[in-house]
Amino acid sequence: MNKSIVVISLVFFVSLGFAKPMIPQQIELEGQNLKLNGTGTRTKFFFDIYSGALYTSKKVKSLQDILATGKNVRVAMHILYNRISTEKFRKGWQEGFDKNLNQSEKKRFAAEIKQFENAFFTAFKGDVINIDFISSGVRVSHNGKIRAQIMTPDFKEMVLRIWFGKHPADDDLEEGMLGKN
Repeated sequence: MNKSIVVISLVFFVSLGFAKPMIPQQIELEGQNLKLNGTGTRTKFFFDIYSGALYTSKKVKSLQDILATGKNVRVAMHILYNRISTEKFRKGWQEGFDKNLNQSEKKRFAAEIKQFENAFFTAFKGDVINIDFISSGVRVSHNGKIRAQIMTPDFKEMVLRIWFGKHPADDDLEEGMLGKN
């Protein structure tokens, strides 16, 4: 194959956004070192929306494993799509909660769900949204700026179900973050 065709093709695919972000192999959260458990890509209608990275204190393969660690956990969302509107984010979270929580749980955590959904604003390609699951609850930050701190420890599982529950947002994303692929 002609080398110039390969170079042109590579430049074309990178310019379309197929290049994946650099994802750190470890992070520090609340003074604890966490290692990358796995990564996956959230896709919708053939578009890559974000790369999800799960950081844990030890390797996990399921939601039960994550909860059993009793430690801090982070899901980092590296935005790949050009623009995700506030409305799209909030609609996506609503769908995730609707699919993975029963009516009683949705009622019990209604205030927390609203606070969580309201933490999300329009994001652009290259932005990083961290969702930290810490002992006191859930913290959401966008490009390093804290957007919400929901101090309800039981709420952590409700959010984690969106990726790792019975009806995950994206099967390939779940498998990737759990290091199964």
